[in-house]
Amino acid sequence: MSGPQRSGGLDDLFRAAGNRSGEHRALIVLGVAGLALALILAAFFVGRGFAQSSDLAEDEVAPPPQGSQGKDLAEAALGTRLRPGGEPVQNPARPAQQAGSTARTAPNGRLLGTPWRGAVVPVGVQSARASCRSEPSVDAGGNRVGYPANHMLDSAPGTAWRCDGPGRGVRLTFNLAQRRTVAAVGLVPGYAKTDAFSGVDRYAENRRIARVRWTFDGGAWVEQMLDTAVSNRSLQVLRVPPVPSKQVTLTIEDSAEGRRNTVAVSTVRLAGPSQ
Repeated sequence: MSGPQRSGGLDDLFRAAGNRSGEHRALIVLGVAGLALALILAAFFVGRGFAQSSDLAEDEVAPPPQGSQGKDLAEAALGTRLRPGGEPVQNPARPAQQAGSTARTAPNGRLLGTPWRGAVVPVGVQSARASCRSEPSVDAGGNRVGYPANHMLDSAPGTAWRCDGPGRGVRLTFNLAQRRTVAAVGLVPGYAKTDAFSGVDRYAENRRIARVRWTFDGGAWVEQMLDTAVSNRSLQVLRVPPVPSKQVTLTIEDSAEGRRNTVAVSTVRLAGPSQ
């Protein structure tokens, strides 16, 4: 007397295949196992593909990191990088945006024309001076800290020029070694330092500059609006129509409030067309 027949599972597959030999039954088992393995592998690679696509999308929309340090940040933001020995490496320009239009001025002196969109190289500044400067102070470790104008030209974001008050009307003048074509200007509009002894964020403590005017030879000028968020210590760059100049003046027009009523600039960089 035969026992009750079970339904489902591999026995159903065997019955569907008919009464086959043991060899045929083994082949069917192997076929089913292979199909299952293929489905598992397909699910794995599809899932991996979705994960990679998700990561790429996040990378594409993620904002650039803020607070990068030193000259590498300045050169990267101005469109150039440095070889280990310090020699500039010119980035390839995008042909469709290579040339800015010849600079011209409006009757009020505003610089007109198309900003330069090609690669740039640093324009060296020979000296800097300021129309005011804060007296030296001490950090939380008791070390003397000065605020001369040439601190804007070094590669240390923790040093800065500083002046008491909101800074409106203060002029910072940069003399070039020779007359050069300027195509980009940039600054870190605050005191980008965290006190090593107390951990106090000097960028948040001091005022941050909100608007400046850059003036070139002959009185041509452009205005630059700046992000005053305490989380943004980056070099903020403005591309301008190529303009020849031997002296560039930065005039502070407005600043955001800080706990300390002083205004500062950590870094200033100028750049010109790479060709």
